[in-house]
Amino acid sequence: MKTKGKALCSAFGFLVFFILRLDAQVPVFSAPNDTVQYTASRYVANIRVKNFKKLVGVQFTLTWDPQVVALDSAGNFGMPMNYENNFGLMDASKGVMRFAWNEPKLQGADLKDETIMFSLFFRPLGKADAFSPLRFTDDPTVREVVDASFNSIPAEFRHGTVRFKEATVSSVASNYPDQFAFQAVYPNPVQIGQQVGIAFFSRDSRPVSVSVTNLEGKLLFRQKRDCFSGINRLELSPAIFPATGVYFVQLRQGEKFSTQSILFQ
Repeated sequence: MKTKGKALCSAFGFLVFFILRLDAQVPVFSAPNDTVQYTASRYVANIRVKNFKKLVGVQFTLTWDPQVVALDSAGNFGMPMNYENNFGLMDASKGVMRFAWNEPKLQGADLKDETIMFSLFFRPLGKADAFSPLRFTDDPTVREVVDASFNSIPAEFRHGTVRFKEATVSSVASNYPDQFAFQAVYPNPVQIGQQVGIAFFSRDSRPVSVSVTNLEGKLLFRQKRDCFSGINRLELSPAIFPATGVYFVQLRQGEKFSTQSILFQ
């Protein structure tokens, strides 16, 4: 009886492990969670992917608040597509965009995790403290992902937000704040030509990837740094930040990340 019980527990454990493994491979499409200076002339929303393996088709609807941002164009394509054929913009003035893509050879396309599938270029309309969701919906184009066997497969669509704030230094995102997060950025704000100091907390000692992007989403700097368990400190050269404005510094350690906006005056 004990042997049978152990066998059942083992089988159940294997089933749970198998389900988790399957879930880990579900394609993920993510809209950003950003905080942007409300005086910015343009906001770039990068739509990123994960577990994008052997897919031949993707479609969905993306919505936003048309009182807060207006869509001007799309670009920065991470795979073959174009503005005219893959984006339905007849209702863009209402905050609705339809997207549909098919892999031309129908053999299945792969993208590296965190690849930008495409970027949307918005014109901010709101004032300070304005807020808009960036949501994937099924109206009018239903969410669907098709693999190389031409079957619809499960997929995860992660909604995002954009907030327009007064120029300041503020935490943008941290998916595991109790394990990995910014503690401070100094000085605050920063003058052009000054070195930037960063303090962050980590529960483990794996290396950390440090990246810096501007408001348009352009990558300006990326480097791996050593890390230990506890409070860590690092410095960034002023040469990374070429002009006044808001920049985003992201720390990433495996699946954990923390992002901080920095204002240069």
